[in-house]
Amino acid sequence: MSLSKPNQTRWVFLPRLAAGDFSVQVDLSDGSPDRTGHAAQGIIFRGRDSEHFYALLIDPRNAEYSLRKQTGKNNWTDLIATKPSALIQREGVNQLRLDAAGDSFTIYVNGVKLDSARDSGYTFGMLGTIIANADAATSTMRFDNLEIWSNDPPPRVSTLPATRQALSGDMVLIPGGEFVIGSNDNSNDLPHIVAQTAMCPAARCRTSSTQRHTRAMLPRQSLTFTRW
Repeated sequence: MSLSKPNQTRWVFLPRLAAGDFSVQVDLSDGSPDRTGHAAQGIIFRGRDSEHFYALLIDPRNAEYSLRKQTGKNNWTDLIATKPSALIQREGVNQLRLDAAGDSFTIYVNGVKLDSARDSGYTFGMLGTIIANADAATSTMRFDNLEIWSNDPPPRVSTLPATRQALSGDMVLIPGGEFVIGSNDNSNDLPHIVAQTAMCPAARCRTSSTQRHTRAMLPRQSLTFTRW
């Protein structure tokens, strides 16, 4: 993912992928030719739409991190204001991991616990990636080896018969879990309509840097994720 001027932020939701309680891990690196200024990258999660989500960011150039919440267009609050940390490497790869369980968020960098926070505003939603320029002229941030573990319960199996019993009826409300709908602001990004799914329970959805776009994830199947 790249930005071409200061004071820009871009985020992309992964299509057909949402979760409430989960762990996500990704390898982050800064591939910018010019690494002056502040530029951050990270993950967004529990996205209700393109203006309501959490964002976990690290700035490798200045070894800083933050956890933010967007509650409307350009309306941001800090759950963890920007802090320095010696755990963040200024060169090479930083492995970022987030565990989300209820209102509790625990953050790890390079295998070591970094910080934690609590918030109950958003309990379920979409996941994605984000980059942000502050005073950096340009930035090219890379995301590799994305892995997601879901602790959400699987959806209930329908008890309806396979064939309709009566032409005039048989309508039954089927519990389907929470529904989230949204689309990415950038027309070049994949749109998405997502609902709660059995996302790799007790297993992993693993990704690799092989294609320009993400592929939709189906339960218990692998997901191909690009290096942006």
